[in-house]
Amino acid sequence: MASAGKALFENAAIGAVHEVAVDTYAVNAPFWGFPNVVYFLASGGKWALIDTGVSTTPSESIGPFLESRGGFGSLELVLGTHGHVDHIGGNGWVKEHAPQARFALGALDTGWAEDVDRHYCQLYEYGSPGEWKPDAASEELIRRSCGEPVAIDHPLVGGEILTFGSGREIEAVHLGAHSPGQMLYLDATSGTAFSGDAIQERGIFNTESNSRDFPMYRTIPDYIRSLERVRTSAPDRLCTAHAGIFSGVEADSFIDGALSWTAELSSLLQAIASRLSDFSLEQIVAEVHLARPEYAVILQIWVTTSEHLDELVRSGFLFPYFADKEKRWSVTRRP
Repeated sequence: MASAGKALFENAAIGAVHEVAVDTYAVNAPFWGFPNVVYFLASGGKWALIDTGVSTTPSESIGPFLESRGGFGSLELVLGTHGHVDHIGGNGWVKEHAPQARFALGALDTGWAEDVDRHYCQLYEYGSPGEWKPDAASEELIRRSCGEPVAIDHPLVGGEILTFGSGREIEAVHLGAHSPGQMLYLDATSGTAFSGDAIQERGIFNTESNSRDFPMYRTIPDYIRSLERVRTSAPDRLCTAHAGIFSGVEADSFIDGALSWTAELSSLLQAIASRLSDFSLEQIVAEVHLARPEYAVILQIWVTTSEHLDELVRSGFLFPYFADKEKRWSVTRRP
């Protein structure tokens, strides 16, 4: 199902603007070949911004929007859906141009927004459970795209009500699956939910590499709970960062698609594990890539495959062990 967001910004210029609802705007902000959207909400002549993209996003998309709609002094609140580079990388530029703006982010992700070394090392250098590591060019790009760190004024745990302008209220809901501090923002004024990367369905397509990134989540139970929490928020529309903008009915279908993909991957991994009988993470990732060649073999596939193996361990189907300091899995318990 093609979302409204994909159709809206397909072949559109960076910085293109669409009015999602009254006083609610989507701005096209692609990066590294991925689709991406940031959002502005208006109240009493002031603005709230949801996500800042990578370090180049503000000059290309955020700055031009504000310059034509009240100037940088009108930006009052910046809400990060989570602490990954493509959502907080523009924080430094925005703070430099709008020093009065307050920044909010899930408390469990604040370290990644406030420390580039911590961001890179925890998420990339040591974030993969397998042998994958970024090469030197990728490291340079990631670090540059993180921009300058900014202190988080509102470290969120969920349940907070953030206000701006003449009193427009945004409710913060902690989801914590895609990242530990992943938040959902609910805007009752427009009936809109802003989910960032909380729902990834079958992964995000990259036009430069002609491949998809695996959906990434911390644990399968966390992911399922977060999807159902978005569903129970019952928004009139769902605004995502990379997958588009959905009506309430479309959002239900989108969530169902994400649940189906997760179940499909579990079945695939169980079948591969049964065939291999005994294997390392590197071996099973290679098999997954053979079965799903449309996906890139980068961080996300390692993280998500590893989590699904943990789920098979929890279910009693697989048994982990170490051999010569290498973690392996077996379908039979080893002595």
